[in-house]
Amino acid sequence: MKLFLNTLSNALSNVLLNVLLSVYRNVWDSNRSLPILILAIFSIVSPAVSLAEAPKTVVGAETIGLERALDLYHKGAVFIDVRDKESWKYGHIEGAVHLDFNDDEFVILYVSDALDKETPIVFYCDSPLSTTGAMASFFAASWGYENVHFFREGYYAWLASDMPMQLYDQNETAHVAMTSPASDISVAGGSQPVNDGL
Repeated sequence: MKLFLNTLSNALSNVLLNVLLSVYRNVWDSNRSLPILILAIFSIVSPAVSLAEAPKTVVGAETIGLERALDLYHKGAVFIDVRDKESWKYGHIEGAVHLDFNDDEFVILYVSDALDKETPIVFYCDSPLSTTGAMASFFAASWGYENVHFFREGYYAWLASDMPMQLYDQNETAHVAMTSPASDISVAGGSQPVNDGL
């Protein structure tokens, strides 16, 4: 019975996610002033959607595995962790920027020009069992970002492969600075160029 309920929950969550993405696409095409409202609706329903497995493809984004993620990492792509703050504290990809998808801070990608639209960005969450990385990738592509990657395997795969990671430091800042120049992003108290011609 429990397996049946879990399967039913996943199916309903996938249907809900697809309906919401379809509504978002239609609203986006007809009225560009509503994306923040739609994002708010996604944030409200995301706990139900998070019961579903992440999609294998995301419109406007390249779904990548560990090898491609590591390649982009070494080439200087901006990694954006969309997990909640507690998950971030337990560890994250070294140098990643934290923008909690279920918090107001994620909207900064829409309202700020601190990150060039051509900059390679990689969204990730814990694993393929979380949909927030896929939703974040979809929104970024819808907002005009042209080089969006969805690291579907997520942080746990990165950690299991012994890739560079770091633990949270209370003095650490890792966010897109609203007042920074368009070519810089604030990471771990410093600034690194984000558009290196990838």
